[in-house]
Amino acid sequence: MADRSIGRVIVKLSKGTGFGTGFVVGTVPGSSDLYFVTNQHVAEMASKFVIGFGLKDRVAVFTATVVVKSKGHDMAVLRLKVDGTQNYTPPALVLARREIEKGEQAYAIGYPAVADNAVADWTSPDGFETTLTVGRVSRVTNGNWENQDTPIEIVQHTASISGGNSGGPLLDICGRVIGVNTAFAVKGNDTYLASSSNSLGNFLRDAGIKYTSRSAPCRPNEGAANPSTGAQPDTSNTGTASGGGDLPIWGIVLIALALVGAIAFGVFTMTSSKNKSGVQDSLEDDPSMQQAHGGSSIALRLAISLPDGNRTSLAITKSMLKSGAVLGRAGSADLAIDGGKISRQHAKIYQDGRKLMVMDMGSTNGTKLNGKPLRPHQPTQINSSSRLELGSVKIKLSRG
Repeated sequence: MADRSIGRVIVKLSKGTGFGTGFVVGTVPGSSDLYFVTNQHVAEMASKFVIGFGLKDRVAVFTATVVVKSKGHDMAVLRLKVDGTQNYTPPALVLARREIEKGEQAYAIGYPAVADNAVADWTSPDGFETTLTVGRVSRVTNGNWENQDTPIEIVQHTASISGGNSGGPLLDICGRVIGVNTAFAVKGNDTYLASSSNSLGNFLRDAGIKYTSRSAPCRPNEGAANPSTGAQPDTSNTGTASGGGDLPIWGIVLIALALVGAIAFGVFTMTSSKNKSGVQDSLEDDPSMQQAHGGSSIALRLAISLPDGNRTSLAITKSMLKSGAVLGRAGSADLAIDGGKISRQHAKIYQDGRKLMVMDMGSTNGTKLNGKPLRPHQPTQINSSSRLELGSVKIKLSRG
């Protein structure tokens, strides 16, 4: 079921063609266009793309433009133009918004360059058949991508990926996204890295992009897709590879001539460097954040002091305040703080009318406001100069 949502990214370059992978996460409000997630290092190669979805006997093709991208997160969202000629609407994948467990089974789906060398005829739908690999989650840790300083949650796994898998999904056994495949370590065996679905969810939320998620544990018989997220594919379509929605001529020619191993920008080589502070920043803290339209402004900044002496900061946007920003451990909270006796979901900061509120969510080690303990699940008004203590972590608020 998940395979129907995964497309091949084709980029026309000055010296050939670039490739990547991505997947649909939702529908653009007020239109039939689709939101499509991939890596930033895929999206940075051009401003316009062709995305192909392989069907049994043809290729459904969409043109796409960049909506939002972040170099620090190495994530990007494209907008796929649905004009009716494709006769196919790929469904949206569901994100797993939960704690990703060490040892759980993981599936990578995409278009690895090493597998493309075996494709005999690039002008056929065979060139758009995805590759599935299976492995397990090795560990989940906080880190940041090479030469970047944006902390994110990273899933290390053993489901093999290579150049061309960039931006493709890492799935759990229910077909829900638990990561965006981003990198692999050449010097290691079975060491592959993905940005977690929790980090992706935060990225999409802060960009104002709606998506469907599940926080409940995975039960294999539930299936992969949520019928309410986007239109389902037209399974009755048996058209041939001709007419509207087929791969454009320039795409076929460039693919046929491309030396995949040399020019596929694919998954870049790197290793994860552990975030010393253990604190996950919001999207607005990333100076490389680029958005084509709109965006949520920062309403509140949190200066974090950890027990080990490290200091960092978080930012809460206006949109986050409206829905409520949960502070807690990575994988379970909107803004992650690891260490300092922090509970999974420790406290929530939110806006109630014109009031700024905080509420302890039944944490183990409690929350203090200006030195006074808060009662669990009891909302309390705060202001932009309040001082909070979550466990042994001290937080000073200030206006954005």
